[in-house]
Amino acid sequence: MAHRCSNAAEGSFEVELAWPGCDAVLADFASQNNLPPTASPASWERLTGAYPGSIRFDSVGNNGRFLYSAEILRDLPLAMSAERFQRYLTETSGNDVEACRLYTWNAAISSAFYGPLQALEVTLRNAAHDKLRHHFGGQWFRNASVLDGDELRMAQDAEQKLQEHGQTPTPGKIVAELGFGYWVGLFANRYDERLWRTYLCRAFLPRLSRRDLYDDLDRLRTLRNRIAHHEAVYQRRLSDDYQRVGKAIRGLSLSTWLWVDHHSRVPEVLAQRPEEVTAF
Repeated sequence: MAHRCSNAAEGSFEVELAWPGCDAVLADFASQNNLPPTASPASWERLTGAYPGSIRFDSVGNNGRFLYSAEILRDLPLAMSAERFQRYLTETSGNDVEACRLYTWNAAISSAFYGPLQALEVTLRNAAHDKLRHHFGGQWFRNASVLDGDELRMAQDAEQKLQEHGQTPTPGKIVAELGFGYWVGLFANRYDERLWRTYLCRAFLPRLSRRDLYDDLDRLRTLRNRIAHHEAVYQRRLSDDYQRVGKAIRGLSLSTWLWVDHHSRVPEVLAQRPEEVTAF
């Protein structure tokens, strides 16, 4: 859609906009910047650095309309770092506005995944702790006949960290301090005979393939870590990742998955991928 402005001295010109109802928004923008509807192209260029045809507005979720002015397009990559932003530019063939949309969507889908991944981590660790505590006692994570050196060291590190922060390292606090990678590791092949077949498999109904479960959890561990470090995830098959989350949580607790899925924003945000709609 184009908004046509006119000026007696310089004639008429068009400003390209990306969504219906843009005339009112353009008028608001002009009013806020003391720019009359008959302002010249030079005046628009002074404010936006992007005349003509590239004063671009977009809708961002529920936050209303956003203007990608030349100043915004200059400052955002600097704030993100040129190196970080470059991959988004490369992905969008150098289109700076599309790169900003993709970066925004990447942040939105990362945020949406936080809740389901959190639920998976908490549910998985509690289920594993419950099965192993029942068979080996509450201090199972210190038992060298149960665990290998890496897992024993992780538990020791968790205990030390709690002590350094002035907390009593109770079994519950140590379990909560252990990261997602620790729990994923308990489903690796090296624990197939020792833990899976006798104990951990009983946490899942219906019973799952350990190999498939470990592969799913390890992929989700990578996703979780990329999100935690604010990295790009848009290139992943995120709908498959969401299915992996659901499969694991359903196996542990169907009720938990029904609750998670009902409140999850992942399907909604997945439907707003920038290549399908210009919502960002």
